[in-house]
Amino acid sequence: MEQLTSLKKQIYAHITDEILNGNLKPGEKINEATLTEKLKVSRTPVREALIELATDGVLENLPRRGFIVKKVTAQEAMKLYDIIGLLDGYIAKTVCPILTESQLKTMDFYLKSINLAIDTETFDQYLTLKEEFHNCYIDLFENEIYVDSLKKFKSKLIRNNLFSCDIQQVKETLYKINAEHAEILRLFKEKNAEALFDYIKNIHWNPQNAHYDELL
Repeated sequence: MEQLTSLKKQIYAHITDEILNGNLKPGEKINEATLTEKLKVSRTPVREALIELATDGVLENLPRRGFIVKKVTAQEAMKLYDIIGLLDGYIAKTVCPILTESQLKTMDFYLKSINLAIDTETFDQYLTLKEEFHNCYIDLFENEIYVDSLKKFKSKLIRNNLFSCDIQQVKETLYKINAEHAEILRLFKEKNAEALFDYIKNIHWNPQNAHYDELL
């Protein structure tokens, strides 16, 4: 039973990461057989992970269609921004004093790589790099309940409809978001934990900016 629970958690995390990295898109069906074969596991933990993801609102279980990645409304996105801002801000504030110079340099590398991805319009790469930037500090946080909750709420948010909008508009939005990443990095370098929490919660994840995810 313990092994089954562990496998279910691993599969849950795998699917969540696939959504966050843009490999699974809103409305896309989850192929249970493919997932079972890819992860080299039996069908039972896969099925249980999918059911839990549907219970948590990340997936939808539709009659005759199976499990698909759930889309969110604009109103739902605003509520998610509010929750994500609190979690992300608290995690950043907590780990701020312990970030090393090497970790800050890694964040700076991702910051520059994100701009390059926007320049070259490789938007799938943008999504991956953006998550890696945030993971530089999130992975330092020791309370896995907070981290798992943050990933779950963020995975509900990803829309990844980049090519359905004007490319120049998308790029301008992504440059603006990455400028916010630059400010987050600056506050980390200054070890200004309170200002970091306030910026992430009230600026970076301001619910009024939830419309950005219509482009993402």
